Amino acid sequence: MKAIIVETLKRNRLFAGLSPSEMEEVAGLFRADSYNEGDHIFLEGEASTSLCIAASGRVKIVKHTDEGKDVILEIISPPEIFGGVAVLDGRAYPASAQAMEKCEVISLSREEFLGLIDRFHVLAVEASIYFGERLRNAYDMLRSISVERVERRIASLLLRFGERIGQREVDEIVMDLGLTMQEIAEMVGTTVETTIRSMNKFRKEGLIDYNRGQVRIFPKLRDRFPSDA
Repeated sequence: MKAIIVETLKRNRLFAGLSPSEMEEVAGLFRADSYNEGDHIFLEGEASTSLCIAASGRVKIVKHTDEGKDVILEIISPPEIFGGVAVLDGRAYPASAQAMEKCEVISLSREEFLGLIDRFHVLAVEASIYFGERLRNAYDMLRSISVERVERRIASLLLRFGERIGQREVDEIVMDLGLTMQEIAEMVGTTVETTIRSMNKFRKEGLIDYNRGQVRIFPKLRDRFPSDA
């Protein structure tokens, strides 16, 4: 199990700058847990006790609305961190984390993480950059939902996930998005009918292709929406 932890930390930008001996020491502070599809890693409103990193499988960050709906805010893929902002500020988790498939998650207690930031300068610097980028991305998404047209919001979502989880095949990007049209609609703040129309329009115009959750992004999509690259 420790080998999984070390390999995950080596691939994560926060911890990749540690020396081999430091990496071994830090890995000993983590725990590893397995989750099945649908299992919750943590729930919205719970005390933020642990910094989590996806080691395998994908995790969705879900916000529960007053109307009883679950809205997906983010998809986490290995070796990304989640729950980190809440751990830093000591507040409750603002959303829930749920396994999208069978996955492995490694976690570090809040106390241990804050202690490591005090000890390792490189970790403190990377943490400030990383979490700053996460907050900026969240702001950009909110701005997109507020002022941009639906087609641009959907294109932005596809391009963003393509960069993070897609596999490049020459000049195309292929990814297993694993989201329903309803989930995509909720992520960009529109209706499922509008999402279906926009996705069909993209396919007819040769911007994308999709089938059963797998999306193929063609260069034309980035050319059409260059500001979202």
